[in-house]
Amino acid sequence: MGHKHKMVSPDKTPRCTISVDVDSIDSVLKFYGKKESGFNGKDPVYELAVPRFLKLFDERGIKATFFVVASDCRKPATQKAVREIILKGHEVANHSLDHRFAFSLMPKSEKYKDIAESTQLIKDTCGEAPVGFRVPGYDVDEETIEILDRMGYSYDSSLYKFPAYPLMRRASYVNLDEVPKSRIFKNLPAEVFYSIFSPMEPYTPSQGRFWRKSAGRKILEVPLSVVPFLGMPFNTTFLFLMGPGLFDFGLWSTRARGGNLNYNFHSTDMLSSGSDKLSLNHPGFRLGLERKEEMFRDILDKVKRYYEPVTLRSFCDGLRAQNMLRRPV
Repeated sequence: MGHKHKMVSPDKTPRCTISVDVDSIDSVLKFYGKKESGFNGKDPVYELAVPRFLKLFDERGIKATFFVVASDCRKPATQKAVREIILKGHEVANHSLDHRFAFSLMPKSEKYKDIAESTQLIKDTCGEAPVGFRVPGYDVDEETIEILDRMGYSYDSSLYKFPAYPLMRRASYVNLDEVPKSRIFKNLPAEVFYSIFSPMEPYTPSQGRFWRKSAGRKILEVPLSVVPFLGMPFNTTFLFLMGPGLFDFGLWSTRARGGNLNYNFHSTDMLSSGSDKLSLNHPGFRLGLERKEEMFRDILDKVKRYYEPVTLRSFCDGLRAQNMLRRPV
């Protein structure tokens, strides 16, 4: 049986992590089966959403982790935005090369190539290699963890302990050309199993069974937060669908359980169909930008009331330094 742990700052305030998945507008459109963005090479994610998040985090005194799709770093405008993230004291982590869906269904050689090339692109842009990874669509598997561990990554943060999510994810692939129809539901029972029995807290993945704790690897898995016992995400996508009360319940139950908070936003959360002239039926797009920013300020203020937000890199370094990753007994 494992032991609960909580990483704290010197003043005994529990530390937590906040991240942003920086999915380009093309990645979002691809998910809906659209190929043309209509923005003439410009990306509102990097030109509008990322600066808005940086301003919000500055106002609230928060350091966050931005998971960047590496191929976007080939664009000068993206390079400027990514370097601004670093100048503001945040972390830039790896969100794959091209945000390919069904990452776990790719051959192992393609996964390796994707991670190796994306690592180098981010290193060329930032001046140092990323130490964290998040799989597109949270579609993590044993091969990906093995590759990341061998490449020297400090952590992965892709696991969602949400049993319904594997089915929702695979069903969303039906209209994607890059996913073979014959393989869409491959390994689905195993993914549901991982979601049910994986830990909720940061852990060292077992060799061959990444969803179990062990002492066999150096890399850490930092699962994304869900409402304890219910296994429901309370990130912004679900708040747009179910209302902000879900966040209050998720935060309260996480604190009541004494668990870790690893909360994530998406870059598109800071875009609005009204103010940014985006005609896309995407969660939250119809909500006005001012209302969104008000919601996000409220979320961050509530988090800071009980936690000290740090980057995932700092969080994992702190766990190791404080020897908080106790071995299963």
